[in-house]
Amino acid sequence: MRCSLAALALTLLFALAPPAAAQFKKEKHPDKGIASIERPRLFDPVPVQPGERFIQLYYKERKADPKRKSRTARRFYPELFVLDIPRDVVVPTTPGVGGTPPEEPEEEGEDGKKKKKKKKRKEPPRIDDLASYVEHVLGGSGKISWSLKEVGPGKKEKTHHTRVWDLKGPKSGGNRFVGWAYTWEDKQRTVAVLGICLQQDVEEMRRLWRRTGERLDLIEAVGSDTESQKWLRRYERSGTSHPEFRIGVRKERVEPWKAEDTENFIVVYNTKDKPLLRKVMRDLELCREQYMELFPPAENFDAVSTVRIC
Repeated sequence: MRCSLAALALTLLFALAPPAAAQFKKEKHPDKGIASIERPRLFDPVPVQPGERFIQLYYKERKADPKRKSRTARRFYPELFVLDIPRDVVVPTTPGVGGTPPEEPEEEGEDGKKKKKKKKRKEPPRIDDLASYVEHVLGGSGKISWSLKEVGPGKKEKTHHTRVWDLKGPKSGGNRFVGWAYTWEDKQRTVAVLGICLQQDVEEMRRLWRRTGERLDLIEAVGSDTESQKWLRRYERSGTSHPEFRIGVRKERVEPWKAEDTENFIVVYNTKDKPLLRKVMRDLELCREQYMELFPPAENFDAVSTVRIC
């Protein structure tokens, strides 16, 4: 009788548990070189910052609804990134404002005239794999304590070498940040599925992230140039300022995020509240106009800013 009850309980447990496939959502990003990716369904897409060199996709776990008891709130909601790290990238430093070199310090020579003192500059760091990314980007070249440890090989693939990694991060408020990564490597690039969470959540997250990493389907990036040319022609016809910046923002957004342009802003949004969207876009321009009147810039100022509405 006890065996029968135990078997019945086990059967009910498996019947009530959601199938593994239901916990994931498949997406396609051919313009980013990703034929398909299965992201955890509770992780929502977040727009990537314009000009970001390595992050192709960014997801963050949805916050728990306090009205529902199915999930408990976390101190830190886990994040998931897809990185694309080319083999030949040297990340330049930005020594001065706007990328211009700063003025060399001056010193007086024997004739009393000021001469520029030669100063040795550090070579920019070379970032061409996950280890160098963790050291120089995630770890800020040693400013933040992140360490990387190879766990072992991933699934055997014909075209790529795959590996699994653990990351150990800094402590914050008594909680330690940790990470997990799955890399796909060939001669041209390293593509990494990188997840970050608190130590108490890593076992749960690792099971989800492993599926995302193992089932990643990579291709050569297609269609991005065609889409960019379409938007460039549209912006040229309308006379919209800073088309290159706006196109960069549009290329980095992921579904279901959309983008709308105003004269001085590009608004990236994930809301169905159209009246709210129109009001924000109108108010942004009005606020900018008032600000320019109250605090007029010394020089002509026509920069475009990105605004995100959740």
